[in-house]
Amino acid sequence: MPDSVEIYGQFGQTLAVAEATLKKVLESHLATAGTTPDRWYALKLTAQAEPIARAAVVEGLAAGGKVQPVDAEPLLGALEADGLLEGGDVVSLTESGRSYFAELRQFVITPTIRLLGRFELADVETTIRTLRDITARAREEDLESPAIQSGCAIHPQGASDDDQSSVASPDRPIQPDRLAATAARPDTAADGSAAKATAGQQ
Repeated sequence: MPDSVEIYGQFGQTLAVAEATLKKVLESHLATAGTTPDRWYALKLTAQAEPIARAAVVEGLAAGGKVQPVDAEPLLGALEADGLLEGGDVVSLTESGRSYFAELRQFVITPTIRLLGRFELADVETTIRTLRDITARAREEDLESPAIQSGCAIHPQGASDDDQSSVASPDRPIQPDRLAATAARPDTAADGSAAKATAGQQ
């Protein structure tokens, strides 16, 4: 039987690599249409719930990590200037915006279907459902350990002082150079099957 701890340990890295890979593919694909992922995400968020509060679009872009919060408002302003978005505190797509979004949606979904069509539909549905459930649970639960909450760093048994210096605590975050070194290890390489983990995000 597979070791659950080992499998759980692969989850974050696999998901991160899958998301980065798919984002790069999306960027390249949208570039051929003369647009960018952030504009696609903003139009999509608006279209899914229009009319929608401007603040909700900004929050949705930032929460999904699609756009930096400081860039979200200028992005909406640019879409308004292009005649694709309208409204003040509550925004909607213009007629031109709806037409453009419909064309762009078809443009984006075509390669998505080509990619996901290689897998069983039930597996894709399970992946989407599982990722949604994990996301919801992560938002609901406090995932920090009691030791971290109390301000106590956790040191691996038998670790040297040098090893302990790489353990994160509230007053000692993991250093970027150590994190980069860890990500570069051969045992953290992505599995090719990771592609279907986040393909539904497109």
